[in-house]
Amino acid sequence: CVAKTGIILLFGEITSWAIVDYQQIVRETLNRIGYDDSSKVNSQEYLTSLPKISFTKTCTVLVAFEQQCKEIKNAVSNGKSDDIRAEDQVMGFYTRH
Repeated sequence: CVAKTGIILLFGEITSWAIVDYQQIVRETLNRIGYDDSSKVNSQEYLTSLPKISFTKTCTVLVAFEQQCKEIKNAVSNGKSDDIRAEDQVMGFYTRH
């Protein structure tokens, strides 16, 4: 996930048959962790004079997932975590102002 100037980008490789409303999950998460208006998201002075708007409703959420490569899928599905190279592992975090 990448967040910048009102755009949230979810991307990567994934294997799933689930039907997921990623946009709704992103908006609910932003609201829950305190990014419920644009003044909390962007601290630039020219934006602080703008009326508060609901960032969770107005941000753009782009979803760009693609099918996970078969080597990773097979290693994960077969429970062979030793077969997954470090370059195939991901770490994420979020911060609050």
